[in-house]
Amino acid sequence: MNSSPLNYLRCPDCGGKLATETGSLQCASCQRSYPVTDEIPALLAQNRSTPNEISAALDAETARYPMLMIAFALLARVWLPAERRRLIGRIGIRPGDMVLDHCTGPGANLPAIAALIGPSGKLAAMDLSRTMVREAQRFARAKHIAADIQQADAFQLPYADNCFDAIVHYGAINQFDDKRKAIDEMLRVAKPGGVIAILDEGIEPGKENTWLAKLLVWKNPLFASRPPLDLIPQATNPRIEWVLRSIFYQIIFRKP
Repeated sequence: MNSSPLNYLRCPDCGGKLATETGSLQCASCQRSYPVTDEIPALLAQNRSTPNEISAALDAETARYPMLMIAFALLARVWLPAERRRLIGRIGIRPGDMVLDHCTGPGANLPAIAALIGPSGKLAAMDLSRTMVREAQRFARAKHIAADIQQADAFQLPYADNCFDAIVHYGAINQFDDKRKAIDEMLRVAKPGGVIAILDEGIEPGKENTWLAKLLVWKNPLFASRPPLDLIPQATNPRIEWVLRSIFYQIIFRKP
């Protein structure tokens, strides 16, 4: 498999192909230049640059992430690395696949995905937060995982149409102000037949009154979120499962 990211990266403004310049990537169509720092390109559309308040909120979330994961693991009585491997293993990712870790955060999904695709596969990861993508890059390097990492916007993905065999989105869609746009973008960049998995907070119907559910909603109202099944085309044949003690949902569907 050709490993150059220039084969699938596109200008988020006009969709043009990108070429390497000194310290940047430049669109061959609109001539816009995107800076590359420490091998991470900032591929944000001109009309969707990251406002300072959003950056600050995302950076604060990064700082809280380790403690939040420890607290959740204790409350749910699960070993998160093992559960993450198990859940990602159910998606249908195969050796040699080209996979996008969508909204990668600090990169916790990368080891499980890399193990599934093997040395013949291709792994890309993106997040809106500059701090998050730097953390993901450090984590990937420490684990000796080959991954192309980009700062990018889920609403204007900097990727060609029909390029990924699988897209993994864990833990951000409940916070999006336009979930439909994010899902449409995932479908656009997935190959026909490609699989998409979306996992986030959401308590299984009928279990909202358990002590754990009430505690979680009190601490984090996002646990009262409902799965966005109405935004996923029925032609994709979405299936839902309730996971991690029935307080998260995972939706898996395939692009027709």
